[in-house]
Amino acid sequence: MESVYLGFEELFVDGDSHFASEAVISSVIPLDGELLIVGNVDTIKQWRSVCYNLSIPASIIDTEGTSVDILTALEAILKSNTRISHIIASSDK
Repeated sequence: MESVYLGFEELFVDGDSHFASEAVISSVIPLDGELLIVGNVDTIKQWRSVCYNLSIPASIIDTEGTSVDILTALEAILKSNTRISHIIASSDK
């Protein structure tokens, strides 16, 4: 499945695929790039640790217990931070 929005392309992964996702993240983020982590506290904690270990800068959008429109927040951060090259998002919904 191909889909591009504002130069971004998504990769849908079902189930527990942390190792595969970490391998992709470690090889596709450019040296001057940044990862945007969108998810709940557990997702953020997990991926912040991965980013730290791989020396990849990361921004976050915490989706837990918020009334903020996630798409609005996503659009705002992507417009304000041009270093973000990839997004990893998790949802339990």
